Amino acid sequence: MTGRGRARARGRARRLDGDEIRRPGEHSSEAQKPPVQVVRETPPRTEQIVGGAQAGPEQIVRGSQAGAEQTVRGSPAQPEDVRRGIGNLQIQRLVGHTGQPIQLMTNYFSLSESKNWIYYQYHIDFSPPLDSTRMKKKVFYQLPQFRKKTTIFDGGILYLPYRMPDKVTEITVGSPVDNSPIRVTIKETREMSWSDPETEKLYCVLLGRILENLLGMTFIGRNYYDMSPELVKKYPEHHLSIYPGYVTSIANYEHGMLLCADISHKILRDDTMWTLFQEVYTLASSEEDQKIQIRANYFFFFINRYNNRTYKIADVDFSKHPTDSFPRADGTSMTYIDYYKQHYDIDLTDIREQPLILHRVPRRERRPGRPEFVYLIPQLCFLTGLTAQQCSDYHVMRDIAETTRVEPFDRAASLQEFVKRINSNPQFQREMDGLSFYSDMMTIKGRVLGRENIKVRDSRRMEVDLNFKMDEAAWGRQMHNMYLPLPVKLVNWVLLCPSQCSKVMGNFIGQLQDVAARMGIQTDFPVMPQMTNDSIGNYDKVLKQTVNPSTQLVMCILPNYQKSRYDHIKTLCCVTHPVPSQCVVKRTISNPKTLKSVATKIAIQINCKLGGFPWEVGNPLSRHAVMLVGIDTYHDSKTRNLSYAGVVCSTNPGFNCYYSKTLAQHPGEELLNGITVCIIAAMKKYHERNGYFPKRVIVYRDGVGDGQIQAVLEHEKPQFLAAFDRLNLMQPDDRPKISIIIVKKRINTRFFLRGSNENPYPGTIVDTDVTKPRPNVKYDFFCVSQSVRQGTVTPTHYNVVEDENAVFLTPDRMQQLAYKLTHLYYNWPGTIRVPAPCQYAHKLAYLTGQSLHRDPSELLSDCLFFL
Repeated sequence: MTGRGRARARGRARRLDGDEIRRPGEHSSEAQKPPVQVVRETPPRTEQIVGGAQAGPEQIVRGSQAGAEQTVRGSPAQPEDVRRGIGNLQIQRLVGHTGQPIQLMTNYFSLSESKNWIYYQYHIDFSPPLDSTRMKKKVFYQLPQFRKKTTIFDGGILYLPYRMPDKVTEITVGSPVDNSPIRVTIKETREMSWSDPETEKLYCVLLGRILENLLGMTFIGRNYYDMSPELVKKYPEHHLSIYPGYVTSIANYEHGMLLCADISHKILRDDTMWTLFQEVYTLASSEEDQKIQIRANYFFFFINRYNNRTYKIADVDFSKHPTDSFPRADGTSMTYIDYYKQHYDIDLTDIREQPLILHRVPRRERRPGRPEFVYLIPQLCFLTGLTAQQCSDYHVMRDIAETTRVEPFDRAASLQEFVKRINSNPQFQREMDGLSFYSDMMTIKGRVLGRENIKVRDSRRMEVDLNFKMDEAAWGRQMHNMYLPLPVKLVNWVLLCPSQCSKVMGNFIGQLQDVAARMGIQTDFPVMPQMTNDSIGNYDKVLKQTVNPSTQLVMCILPNYQKSRYDHIKTLCCVTHPVPSQCVVKRTISNPKTLKSVATKIAIQINCKLGGFPWEVGNPLSRHAVMLVGIDTYHDSKTRNLSYAGVVCSTNPGFNCYYSKTLAQHPGEELLNGITVCIIAAMKKYHERNGYFPKRVIVYRDGVGDGQIQAVLEHEKPQFLAAFDRLNLMQPDDRPKISIIIVKKRINTRFFLRGSNENPYPGTIVDTDVTKPRPNVKYDFFCVSQSVRQGTVTPTHYNVVEDENAVFLTPDRMQQLAYKLTHLYYNWPGTIRVPAPCQYAHKLAYLTGQSLHRDPSELLSDCLFFL
């Protein structure tokens, strides 16, 4: 080939590469996009998981959209769909393309870069040691050389934009309390440039200083709140105050260094622990009764106003009082009265009556030679959050929702005003050393997936799709008079109804049988033993007499919600006498106007608890032997430091039937043990139902933070692999391929429709710009699956950390599968925030940790008894 021919061939190759990475609807423009190096893998002919009218349930797709095409960083200027590297880390681009393109705004703000930006990090020690960060800052800023300089100090680490003359500097300064000498040691540790990973922490500290010193906000917990009296929303009738604030973080994302900001609210109660103790002292009959009631009822989280730190009560020590002394690090002792006066200028009252509260220092904060417990004064402890009684009070929750549920338009306007407020501060540029935030929220591109087809049966038992509005993402009204795909026969069941509930019981049972018949559920009349009263002992006695191995269901109509009674009934039905149970509160079925709707929901619940399911979705994966696994954890409410994990595994191709098991997580165990045994049992159930073992296992893991991702791969993934090996029923090459996805609900990311600043549509996917490249994450994406009537919708963040099914489950398919599974939670006729296996695992763990406090019976593992 001649030189001229080779040049033409290279030109054609470049044009092909440019066409290949072009998104649907985009036009090629050499001026707009630089060349990108493309590494292509030719995928096999595969099925794309799509639903709705735009594309059928099975669509054959060829080319780069369905393939495992991966674009790596190839030039300094990058197109929007190429992942950005961190330092020397090169991250491959793995994004989807299916769906209708849409323009979005997000609560991220770009940070301008400065190539000449350099900071120096120093470690600060105080002698004698100071416990309070506030006091450390007070002492440090007395040093004359730092009073007018641009310094960043968080109580332990100092950041300077210039280098000090000496590596180690020692300065003595007088205490602001009693002028006693304090030696301050400043030791240089490192030099930091723009690309240094430590800059994220530095920017967060710098931003916190700006919010605290320049904007007058107060740091509480992890966020900053405005304590100005004119901004605090007070509810004297509820003894509550709501403080407005902001959640902020600065990190390196694909788009670059970004500020994420969101609105936050802190709910503080106006009464202190000492106020509650005094109420108990007034009502209790004896001193011993006082101690029992305090220890039983007041294990809360609280905040100390003098340092704005949040604590959790471990116990109450009635033998100690503020007049007692405690040993200090230098060997001397000091009374609590003198300590709070010297360090915080606080005068304590009722010093001989107040007991002391014990707080256990978290493991991550413990230091050698420091005590495990901290003693605190009840007079200074203000309670946070809400009690169970307040949560069940409609008026309290309504008033709180009016303040905390911010509409998307108001949220977007407030965040942009917040950033403008920071940028307009005259001292801001001096503090930021030439850096600044863009005042407008980032504009990003998203995609809206097609509507899923919800399949039920009509009056002729023919399969039909429910016609519901996509923007509502709910089909409860459309379910009326529709037959279920798999109804059950409820023949032998027991109804326990105390005499005070008998008036509403008749209408309810009649309505329940009527709506059940319309859905294809055959319901016989229940066995109704006589209930003389609603005591726990009476429920216990009647259940033991009436429940037998042929009983399908126990329904209990309760006069009111009483946790102890509910827990006892669930323990009897889930552990002692294993049988699916349904508890109904009298108030729920007392309104004739809503009785039909309530009866419909209860009938669907009962059908699911007995092994049926109310609807299906189109599922092209049904022919590929896929098993889904959902895992979530919940702390036991009775036993400290004990948690339960719910593990739920699908056992049929349509993801409608599940096998469940709980795993106890004891103190000192960061992650789960016992997964191997659970997965072996689930795979045997899968084989028993289908005649073959699954070839692909997809795990949705909830309850894991960013710092535990590596531990999941090192500790939990080997347990899955051990389960596959121990089955010993397949060749090594046929071992199921596993994918692990970390599901995160508690995030601060928000999306808005560009132009209107309204909530995005259900099915919105975002997998560029605000996704974060990390070594342990293959790729990540956000999915908005819900439609909310009030407030701003919160997306769910999916992190794919292991993907042996990468060729089969491309990013497009993984995103579509995640959205599809949000339609399969049978306790709500609509979409939910997380995939159904995750929510089922949460319900199982919640029931176990809140009510059972032990593993449920294995006899119930084949049904969704925990709904």
